[in-house]
Amino acid sequence: FFPRRRKTILSLSILAVLCLSIALGAKVLQTPGDPLTRDWMDALIGRLEFSQAALLPSLWMAKGLIGAARGDWDEGLFYLVQTVANAAVLYLLAAVVARDLLRQGFSRVQGGRSSRKRRGLYLFDAVFHRLFPFLTKPVRLLILKDLRTFRRDPAQWSQFLIFFGLLAFYFLNIRRLGYNVEDPYWRNLLSLLNLAVTALILSTFTSRFIFPLLSLEGRNFWVLGLLPLSRSSILWGKFAFASGLSMLVTETLIILSDIMLRMSSAMITLHVGTVAILCFGLSAISVGLGARLPNLREEDPSKIASGFGGTLNLLVSLVFIGLIIAALAVPTHLYVVSREVNAYGPLEFADPVFRSRIAAAGVVCLFVGALATIIPLRVGIKAFQSMEL
Repeated sequence: FFPRRRKTILSLSILAVLCLSIALGAKVLQTPGDPLTRDWMDALIGRLEFSQAALLPSLWMAKGLIGAARGDWDEGLFYLVQTVANAAVLYLLAAVVARDLLRQGFSRVQGGRSSRKRRGLYLFDAVFHRLFPFLTKPVRLLILKDLRTFRRDPAQWSQFLIFFGLLAFYFLNIRRLGYNVEDPYWRNLLSLLNLAVTALILSTFTSRFIFPLLSLEGRNFWVLGLLPLSRSSILWGKFAFASGLSMLVTETLIILSDIMLRMSSAMITLHVGTVAILCFGLSAISVGLGARLPNLREEDPSKIASGFGGTLNLLVSLVFIGLIIAALAVPTHLYVVSREVNAYGPLEFADPVFRSRIAAAGVVCLFVGALATIIPLRVGIKAFQSMEL
């Protein structure tokens, strides 16, 4: 019925669900009495009496299960038969509707023409082309291919949103969790733990989705071979896609976490630089090992990630994260512990000893990050160039 209005119908449906949820939430919030008291719970249950309507299948299921649990098989079987009978009637109605309308609707959709002009690039893709003109066009097209694949695969972006969305929700509610965020000791400790958690989730994401990219390209490499693009450029494109996407999300989360913890601008800058090193290193490890240890016979990315190569990639990523976090955590933690207990306020770089230790930690992080970025990419490029596909 709506072949050209799919986005409109979907938007209206989402809007209707949101309005219904807001109305139900407002009804719950307007419940009289103190929250979580007995009177409040009784009033809340009274406001939700509509869910116990006699014509709702949920009520049939509940009464049938309760009757069976109590040994009242007459009531249990009655509601079971009632549910099955209504399901059978709805099945017949769906079959009749499909018989009369499905074929005609499918033919109309296939034969219809859209009045809108289709563009070669979506708006996001066009913006990407304008923001990264320094990349060669084949590399940009390769990155766009990976972006579109990620965007069109619900298994990837849904897990991505769940993991990092829950993390963002936690960061937004740090001050409400009862931590003593005024104490420099706890602020520094929480900021380091948040940094470690973000890096660990990012390593899970790169091992699950970035590592199998080259293995999934193996069977269809002849398509990429038609592009005026070297194999090393393909790997650099994968690396740019992984590091760019991960930095966009993780940097936002770390800045949000530090702002909620009221960290100083110097510490926020230090954490942002650390996250950039982690993003480059984790992306290079996944891309390089993915090219060095591909599994061209498997088409399921989850099985590729759970194999020997994916497990090794995850272990190497964990070691890399441990080295970077330890190099940053040791000097900052020792500095905070050595301060007086009543010394409240933002963590600054006023102490010259602390500055020298932080500088040494920065050098170590840069050195380890450079090794974790350059070595896996060189190994992967060398293996990928000599691979027969």
